[in-house]
Amino acid sequence: MRAIVKNKKWLLVIIIIVFSFIMYNVFWFCWRNARYNGYTDNLETFREHYSYVLTAEDGYLYNVKLPDYLSFTGNLCVATPDGRVALIIWPKIFRGYSYGIQIEKDGEIYSIELNENLKSNQSEYNDLVGENQDTVSLLMEKAENMWEKMKQY
Repeated sequence: MRAIVKNKKWLLVIIIIVFSFIMYNVFWFCWRNARYNGYTDNLETFREHYSYVLTAEDGYLYNVKLPDYLSFTGNLCVATPDGRVALIIWPKIFRGYSYGIQIEKDGEIYSIELNENLKSNQSEYNDLVGENQDTVSLLMEKAENMWEKMKQY
């Protein structure tokens, strides 16, 4: 009799774990669709349910990378026509965004975190970001124009 009760407890634990995993998957799927809905409009499918791109008439490249399976990290990107500067925007889980910039200079690529004011979070890159501040501001403006949804958050 004790063995049956013990087996039922293990079965219940397994059922709870499986149910929790299923619910997490459902939550993630719904969240990803709700959070990233609208960003892929007007972009071409690069990789179905994963990455979308558009090269605008003015040469600027727009990219949306959806979060990987069970991840909450995807990004939006706007790059200059020459590919020298790219603004990366990470939608936060519920509201708001985090920002970064990639700058190519003298054959080196610098990846720099930015604050909400689009200034460097790392003091050693203040000059490099400052030199490219006009481009960063232009890329942000283009991102907001492309993805109207950004203005809501």
